Amino acid sequence: LVEEIFLVLNQKEKEVMVKRFSLDNKPRLTLEKIGQKFFVTRERIRQIEKIALGKLRRTIKNSKLSLMNELADQFLEKYGVICLEEKLIEEILKQIDSAEEVDSNIVCLALNINPKIIRIEKNNVFHPFWKSREMSLEKIQVDFGEEITKLIDGVTQLGHVRMKDSKDKFYVENLRKLFIATSQDIRVIL
Repeated sequence: LVEEIFLVLNQKEKEVMVKRFSLDNKPRLTLEKIGQKFFVTRERIRQIEKIALGKLRRTIKNSKLSLMNELADQFLEKYGVICLEEKLIEEILKQIDSAEEVDSNIVCLALNINPKIIRIEKNNVFHPFWKSREMSLEKIQVDFGEEITKLIDGVTQLGHVRMKDSKDKFYVENLRKLFIATSQDIRVIL
């Protein structure tokens, strides 16, 4: 299955994806560790990963990953537009024919190339979860209440903050968003 999915990738991209998504049944490697293997920086490995994900997104309709993404979209639509990563992967694996060589790492790869959903990373408030890109804060508030809405909005904003030495407008704007989010609910940053 993995070889079929990766037909559009070159050898280096394949190796990076296998190691980043633990598709070789070995522990997932960091960008730093993979970079050491290839004698490049972790930033270069991140770029290679981004390029590979882009190629896979463009060809997803021609691969078995499209079924996993359809199941993810259906599940999020049916049960709410946000879901813990562990639960979403579990539900997808239940729906897929067990004869396929599919494990949670392949499902995670499929989710990462799904253009309709976005992953919110683990932090001190939330476990990792997926949400629909089309999901509005108004829908979250109706389904989950104002408190959860503020937390999700704050955590989503924090995910976009990139700390760097630069004093450019983008950096200042991200700090402004951070301060606004934390002023509304301190748990956003904890």
